Amino acid sequence: MTPEDLLIHLCLHLAINHGFGEPALRNLLDVHLVAVRLSPDWDAVAERAQAWRLATMLWTTLSLTVQLWGAPVPASVLAALRPNPARRRAIAALDLANSVLAMRPASYSYRRFMVQTLLTDRPNDVWRLVWRALYPEADWLRARYGVETPTAVWRERMMHPLRLLTSARA
Repeated sequence: MTPEDLLIHLCLHLAINHGFGEPALRNLLDVHLVAVRLSPDWDAVAERAQAWRLATMLWTTLSLTVQLWGAPVPASVLAALRPNPARRRAIAALDLANSVLAMRPASYSYRRFMVQTLLTDRPNDVWRLVWRALYPEADWLRARYGVETPTAVWRERMMHPLRLLTSARA
């Protein structure tokens, strides 16, 4: 993996898979070390993030890495990735730096879903995220619930939104 792809992967994994929950501080250190030791091509990082619609997620994660570890991320890259002011205010309201420092556990929570929603670059992608969260693909349902038949998969797809609403934490 190139340093650029590794950096994007680490940021994506932390932001989306873990929702900036524990072990976020360690993961941000990994991002910092890649930035320091592997000297990524920052222009390529920004170009790929924009092309792959990961700019907001990358801006958020890199900004946290700069804030908490002093990562050498060029200001021009952060400016190129920066979301609009309304989105920045909403992300700031999550108080991610204090959440990371408090080592909040990663969990399936409404907050985590809010993080994922705010880090999505395009409105159409938000709707896709919501739809897939409520009604996952058949392969995911088979793996998660151990069902095989089309009827069982359909039943689990219909029950999944109710499970999310009753099991997610605040």
